[in-house]
Amino acid sequence: MAPQEANIQGSEGHTPTPHYWHYSLVNVV
Repeated sequence: MAPQEANIQGSEGHTPTPHYWHYSLVNVV
């Protein structure tokens, strides 16, 4: 789990879900 992803999760205020995590990665890339 990269710190950047965790930061995004905290900023969004959502739960660290696998789906959202993958979506975040795709969004970053």
